[in-house]
Amino acid sequence: MIGLDIGRSTVKAVTRSKNGNSAIQVMFPSIVAPAIEISTDSERSKAALDTVVVNGKSYFFGETAAIQSRVDLDSGMRDDWVFTDEHRALFLGAIKRLKNRGVERTENAIVVVGLPGKHYSNQRGALKDDLSKIYPEGQIIVLPQPLGPFQLMQFQSNGLESDELQRRGNSWGIIEIGQYTTDFCVVLNGRIVERCFGSSNGMTVVAENLQKLLAKRGISIGLEEASRAFVNRQIKHFGQVEDIGDEIDQSIPALAEDIRVKANALMGEHARSLDGILLAGGGAPLIFEHIRSHWPHAKLCDDSRFAVAEGFSRFGAGFQLHKQNQTVKAA
Repeated sequence: MIGLDIGRSTVKAVTRSKNGNSAIQVMFPSIVAPAIEISTDSERSKAALDTVVVNGKSYFFGETAAIQSRVDLDSGMRDDWVFTDEHRALFLGAIKRLKNRGVERTENAIVVVGLPGKHYSNQRGALKDDLSKIYPEGQIIVLPQPLGPFQLMQFQSNGLESDELQRRGNSWGIIEIGQYTTDFCVVLNGRIVERCFGSSNGMTVVAENLQKLLAKRGISIGLEEASRAFVNRQIKHFGQVEDIGDEIDQSIPALAEDIRVKANALMGEHARSLDGILLAGGGAPLIFEHIRSHWPHAKLCDDSRFAVAEGFSRFGAGFQLHKQNQTVKAA
């Protein structure tokens, strides 16, 4: 069972060890470029690990694509991005990374992938069919992206129902803050509220604001570098390490307010009576305090960047248990 979060800045994949106790995680940049001939032996060997074939064409993915090409993150801004060869290459790249980590049977796993809330109803069937063509021996399950953090509470790592929802309640709002979109959903008494699915802007807004502020200091950076800078709040500039913490702090409030307004529109009628509002995704730590100042029962997921992929992997394990139980009953 593989939980796969193909985000527009990074790809996160999670599966479990044989005993189910420890997670095996991989993460790499969501960058894809046509493969080119590499002249040095050492670099050719490294590039081979980051090469997949889609529709007869070879592509670099991840770090190799970032190093050997000029592709930046804005290549993922199209709404139909999930039906491109770039997306297919990232999917196959995640499977390859897990295989290289020693994960067995990666060719015929149950793979759970997500779609933004605003595209889920229209694209889920087509995405399942598309990925099934390049992954014919496995099983593809497509879920709304923001359900992953809820499933992180709903299931144990072995797929059994968790008692966490009994302790904490089973009515939650979920805000998953990614690179290009922030996705929302509401679960009331364990049931998904269809009208509360939605999406708004993601961390690209912060990255673009950061670019503008740094330009005033005479520093020009790309979208990928701006996005990476959120972690350590520094950049390298002509051999010098520049602290950009103040600029990052100034770049956040506009997106935080945008997310708060959209969240209020989608879940405001339920917010007061919810057991909590979960924040997940790579941008969650930066936005969390802004949301909690409005909704004090907001909670930040542990390891928020991997919350979707981890939740999906647990759902996949639960799905597998359900299949096994049905087989036993039929026998």
